Order: sequence, then C-alpha cells, then structure tokens
Amino acid sequence: MRQISILMIALIFFYGSFLFTPNKSHACSCAEASSPSVQLEKKDAVFFGEVMDISSSMFSSGEVTVLFEVDRVWKGVNQTEVKVVTKEQEASCGYNFAVGARYLVYASADGDDWKTGLCEGTKHLNEASGDIRELGYGDKPEEQVNLSLGFSVWSIGIPVFLAIAGMSVFIKKRKKLS
Repeated sequence: MRQISILMIALIFFYGSFLFTPNKSHACSCAEASSPSVQLEKKDAVFFGEVMDISSSMFSSGEVTVLFEVDRVWKGVNQTEVKVVTKEQEASCGYNFAVGARYLVYASADGDDWKTGLCEGTKHLNEASGDIRELGYGDKPEEQVNLSLGFSVWSIGIPVFLAIAGMSVFIKKRKKLS
C-alpha cells in the first residue's frame, strides 16, 4: 500500500509539472504595428533602398551599420546613400538585413545616427507593397553622396599605431644587441 501511495504522489508531481510550465519568452517583444501613415508621422526618416554593405566595429556595442543606396524618400533623408544603425541580434530587436536586398526603412534619429530595428516597421521588399501603396510614390533623393569610401579613424589609426609600436620595440631590441 505504501508503494502505491508513493507512486501516486510521484505521478501527481510528474503530470502537475506539465500544467505549470512557463510560456516561451522572447527577448524582443513589439507592440502591434501602426499603419504606414502613422509610422510616417512618428518616424524621423522613411525611405526605400538597397543594402550595399553591413559593417560592425569592435567598438560597436553589439550594433551594425548598414549602408543603403536610397531609391525613394518619404521623409527625413535626401541623400542617395544613408547609413542606418541596428542591433546585431534579432533577440535585441535588431533587424537582420542582407546585402543586395531591398527594404522600406522606418528610422528614428539618435544624435547623428539613424536607427531602426524589428519594432520600427522596417520591411523587406516582399512585405512592403501595402505600405508603399499607402505611402505613395515618394521622391527621388537629390543630394549625391558616396558614403561607401569613408574610412573611420579607428580603421586607419589602430594599424598605424601598432606598426609604429612594433617598429620601436624592434629598434630598441636591436640597439641592445649591438
């Protein structure tokens, strides 16, 4: 009789554990999306373009910079190329862009940067036709720029610093041997 009651208690705990399991949770949770006209009003920049490059630096704090060739503009930018920052991971609400793909981008100004993410309304071309229909044709960007050739101070400065430091160590060791 004692074995049966132990077995019953074990079965109750076993099946009870399935009743009280937590729901799946996701690190990035977005509120329901607004209509394109509301997004146009709320966001600082809205444009359509193709991803030319995606880069990150060791100082990016989990962010990537995405370079776009801009085809159409509805708000905020008037350049043929624009850089937008997003988090690297979708779990952090970053948008997973792909080089060569085309997107309708809704972005917010953050200092000198444009920022977007999963919850901003940004969409791949395949998902953006309804938004573009509601927003209208948009305008061609007027200011011709080439942001793809820009080098950061870090990309040039660090290798130069390391080369100079290495040369000075080499010269000091050589003098000691003489």
